[in-house]
Amino acid sequence: MPSTIDNIVIGRTAGLWLIAFIIHIGLDFAIDAANPAPGLGSTSILRYLAVSLGAQRLMTRARGQEALRSTSSAA
Repeated sequence: MPSTIDNIVIGRTAGLWLIAFIIHIGLDFAIDAANPAPGLGSTSILRYLAVSLGAQRLMTRARGQEALRSTSSAA
């Protein structure tokens, strides 16, 4: 069962990710409005999602491996 600290960290992380996503969407609209080449904003959002999801995957893996190491050393 996750502790209160874990819930706070997860909530803050999700909140920051959501804020960053909203800012990025706004920037995409600004890029598309200011640039004659259509579609630059949607290309940018795909790159943003790929990078952010990849970073989340790496962090989750690192935390999982750390948790496994701490439980195996406690046994």
